[in-house]
Amino acid sequence: PVVKSIAELPFGISGYYISYDNRQKRVALSFDIGYVPRNHELMATLAQRGIRATYFMLGEAVQRHPEIIPHILDNGHELGNHSFTHENMQGMSEAEIRSELDLTEQAVQAAVPGATTKPLFRAPFGAIDDYMVQIAGDDGYYVIGWTVDSRDWTDGITADAIYERVTHHVCPGAIIAFHDVNPANYLALPRIIDYLEANDYEFVNVSDMIFPH
Repeated sequence: PVVKSIAELPFGISGYYISYDNRQKRVALSFDIGYVPRNHELMATLAQRGIRATYFMLGEAVQRHPEIIPHILDNGHELGNHSFTHENMQGMSEAEIRSELDLTEQAVQAAVPGATTKPLFRAPFGAIDDYMVQIAGDDGYYVIGWTVDSRDWTDGITADAIYERVTHHVCPGAIIAFHDVNPANYLALPRIIDYLEANDYEFVNVSDMIFPH
């Protein structure tokens, strides 16, 4: 794929995804997945509301819990790559970057033959540089960031704080970043969905957001 350089990415956003369409009230929910055990709760909430999301998978977690991949796919969600080790990939060599991407892709395919994380990649910590973006592009990935960081990874953050942050910053065309590590998410998510539905947002996955039909 053709990947824009950092200098060409939209100004004023907290992430670095390739394109977005703010002409429509659409929002994409995304989850960075590394810990897995409570993911069934997340997926149950999404299933009850008929929402498809995007799961950026950590390869080491997929190796430990390969059963999560068919569960994600069977529920209509899509996969992305979130590296293998969750190390900061800035400054890595080409071989190291490719290893992080390829090992995760291999773990996903071992869990479900034919499944893929391509073409979506979110870097650990959102830390990128031009070289990483180029190598990821050469390997078949668009680098996906976010418009709204829920900050659910912050120690001590409450469900109320997650709700207030997301609903304050959401806008048409937004990609919202969540994680699976914080139990507060499981309380905040239904309320966030209620707010978005009440404000006439349509839920799409990341691919539908950046590759509009």
